[in-house]
Amino acid sequence: MVRLGALALLALWALASANAEAAGRHHLHVGADADDAAPGPSAAELLPVLDGLSRAGQPVCQLAADALLSGLRWDMGPLGEPAARAWTAAAQARVRRPDAVALLASRLGAPEACVRRVAATLLGRSDSPEAFARLRTALGAAESAEREAAALGLGERADASGLALLQRALEDADARVAAMAAWALGATGDVRAVPALLQAARHPAVRVRQAAVASLGQLGDGTTANVQTALRAALVDASPDVRREAAQALAH
Repeated sequence: MVRLGALALLALWALASANAEAAGRHHLHVGADADDAAPGPSAAELLPVLDGLSRAGQPVCQLAADALLSGLRWDMGPLGEPAARAWTAAAQARVRRPDAVALLASRLGAPEACVRRVAATLLGRSDSPEAFARLRTALGAAESAEREAAALGLGERADASGLALLQRALEDADARVAAMAAWALGATGDVRAVPALLQAARHPAVRVRQAAVASLGQLGDGTTANVQTALRAALVDASPDVRREAAQALAH
């Protein structure tokens, strides 16, 4: 198992949080220094990274995933230099190789939430048609955790096909999936998601309302009357989390 001391964990958390803040409140993109012509890492290169995350334990796995998805370099320690090279490749190049896409798709239903997050985000950042097809298929999976991961991945994309899929996912029977779909619609940056988010802001589940309100604020469409009305209504929501998101959205 990969182990870090308390100070190392704190330092890694600070670095990951700072980098995530610089990249935007919710949505992270491939770094500006990414080589968009490169085929990206292979499955053989990604496998030690994903397996290392799985073995690391939840706190370290989450911090390591934050670092990876923010493009930070991290010493993989016992996993060795091959894992470090794969870490860099995954952070700085889009995943395009069919074997790598298939590997990531196979981890969308992993037991560890942080592994699902890494797999979904890297698939979402990929411009491979197969990566999109895998996310679309996973959005209809039997397991809600896999559907939730697929929604996260689709939020990394900004195309009409993904938008339509996420709008339908707002109606998922599992509130965690619907909430992720609401968050992902905001992450796309596409104002065409506003009507669906306005409806989701009245969802019976708190987490869905919270995500919808946050996304309405993130899309920057708060100057329109219907969005203003929804955000003001959320200021008196029964949930303090929803009220907080509404206040933050109206403040921007």
